[in-house]
Amino acid sequence: MALLVIFTGARFMESWADAPLSGHYLIDTTPNGFITDETFYGWLTTAFKPLSKKRQQGAKRLLLLDGHTTHVTMEAVQFCNEKEIILFLTPPYLTHLTQPLDVGVFGPWKDYYIEAVDTSFRTGCTDFDKVELLSILDSIRKKTLKESTIKHAWANAGLNPYNPSLVIEKLRERVAPLTPPAPESPQGPMATPYTANGLRELTEHIYDLSGNEEFSKALDKLTRGAAAIATANKLLQKSLNETRAAHQRRQELKRAAKRFIPTAGVVRLVKARQMIRTKQEKREKEANKRLENQLQRDMQKQARKAENEERRRAKQLVRFERIMEQSRKQIARGFALNEKEGKMELQNA
Repeated sequence: MALLVIFTGARFMESWADAPLSGHYLIDTTPNGFITDETFYGWLTTAFKPLSKKRQQGAKRLLLLDGHTTHVTMEAVQFCNEKEIILFLTPPYLTHLTQPLDVGVFGPWKDYYIEAVDTSFRTGCTDFDKVELLSILDSIRKKTLKESTIKHAWANAGLNPYNPSLVIEKLRERVAPLTPPAPESPQGPMATPYTANGLRELTEHIYDLSGNEEFSKALDKLTRGAAAIATANKLLQKSLNETRAAHQRRQELKRAAKRFIPTAGVVRLVKARQMIRTKQEKREKEANKRLENQLQRDMQKQARKAENEERRRAKQLVRFERIMEQSRKQIARGFALNEKEGKMELQNA
């Protein structure tokens, strides 16, 4: 069955589609992160109806639900009646005993989730956001939703095989008087301290033991505790430096523009990825068009620049020819004047 993830928000971010998940996963956004009438109806029509049809053996299908108001809207009930889907609601306030997910799935899921989050922080994650969650979601699902776990949950809920006495006996145990647990013995003051508070308490205890034969033992405990705290602080400082470096790398990866796709309700990842590819192709076409226009503008600019340069050279050539012509005329006049003066000197002689 396709898993539906509900995030708080109003937009489907494109980065979610890059998560290592199969295309059958579903994602929806709601203002508060809770399921809504539209979200459940979208899951019912998009996921449950087509996927359960493939494994249907009889004329009808059974959908086991709790009594949340989003599960019994007029649209959902009408759709189930038309598609011959039987809605079976568990008794109120008893989902922890009668719903298989509560009985035997959510517990292991929580354990694997905590383990995955702890691993993420140990490897440098300082901001466990939606992208981080989607990156570990599939591994948690594969570890949790195993066939043996699912069958065990249905059996413990008394549903398959049908055994209502399991639930009835648990209810009887809950109403039986409880024996108060024995009080836990407090940790003695001579325990080795591994925190600052423990170290302070042991120090006060040492002052009380001054001059007593237990003084040396307490002092030894104090020394070992202080050494342990110093070692822990050194390791924490090293881990903090590694965490800061990893956080800086993660921030660099997240500096990309936050793009989103327009959606309306529950979206299957395979469809979201198709929409993103379409947007990317459109963006690439627009970028290529802008680049082509820019190249054309650059070519036109270069052409105008070359044309202006040619005009400038032509003007310089014309100016040079004019100067040369003027120089020739001046030289010719000079020669003529010299020749005239020479003739006059000959005549006078």
